[in-house]
Amino acid sequence: MIREPGDLGGTISRTSLRREEDGFFLCLFAGYSYGIPTRCIGQAGHMTRLLLIRHGCTELNGRGCFQGWIDVSLNDDGRRQANLLGRTLAQESLSAVYSSPLVRAMDTAKAIAVPHGLEAVAGPGLMEISFGLWEGLTFEEALQRFPDEAGNQLKAQVPPLLVPDGEEPDAFMNRVSKILSSIVKRHPEESVAVVSHGGPIRLIIGICLGLPWELFWKLQADSASISELLVYEDTSILKRLNDTCHCRGEEAV
Repeated sequence: MIREPGDLGGTISRTSLRREEDGFFLCLFAGYSYGIPTRCIGQAGHMTRLLLIRHGCTELNGRGCFQGWIDVSLNDDGRRQANLLGRTLAQESLSAVYSSPLVRAMDTAKAIAVPHGLEAVAGPGLMEISFGLWEGLTFEEALQRFPDEAGNQLKAQVPPLLVPDGEEPDAFMNRVSKILSSIVKRHPEESVAVVSHGGPIRLIIGICLGLPWELFWKLQADSASISELLVYEDTSILKRLNDTCHCRGEEAV
């Protein structure tokens, strides 16, 4: 059963959410200013261990397409990766498994949750950013169909967020920071698996480490990778980044 607690992201829309000014700094991005959380605050006197896991491969991954909100399933290799993740993390002491509700993430999360006797908890706040009309396209195809928008992104060398009919950056950052804060507050002194997508994983790491916006997108988050964050009251430590060693093991049975 999939549960969707109200404070784990709510209903996602393609319009901006209300910006909360407290605890945010302004970052210039492609000529615009956006409010970005300076850091994630853990529980006083406690540490929360986050295992950030990107979903397994899909057909669109293999073609290098923008997936966004397209609800595409894992391919054969993605299912193999999910099984390997389940085996690798079976020895962990996990208190909860949270996931984006998109099927490629939920199927990965279920493979992780089942060995622990847990249910994967769906949080819409963990969904990938919507790439609007670019979804299903490679960047080269987007450049052909939307030469002005894609050309500006290419010249500026910034993340492709300002796209036709796409989700606004403020909305994306606010919903990810909200669910991150909720998860950390729920699990002091516990280890939690968070299954999501490349964009939210980079954003969560950037928020926790207090990185400027332009550096978020220099972090790598491959399919089925594990990154590990220790979130304390006044700081966070990145213990692992983009670990895919488990994917080189024998095929899961």
